[in-house]
Amino acid sequence: MPKYFSGLIQPTDTEVTLNGYKMNNKNTIDAEKQFYLAIDAFVKNRFFLIINNNQIDTLEEKIEVKENLELNFIKLTPLVGG
Repeated sequence: MPKYFSGLIQPTDTEVTLNGYKMNNKNTIDAEKQFYLAIDAFVKNRFFLIINNNQIDTLEEKIEVKENLELNFIKLTPLVGG
């Protein structure tokens, strides 16, 4: 049975499905590589980070983690032909 990964960044050698990225049992996720891909995507405005209804503009911004923290990632998807 395949396992699915539903993160923001597609791991290498995976297939896009409705349930996320289909991974075969041999794949492991390289956390460091995914970290750098996420940083690159943020810098290139491929997703927005909203914390308690405030958009985070830079990666240097400090975030106080509390019990009621609301965190939203909004991934931008390019439209075909537009």
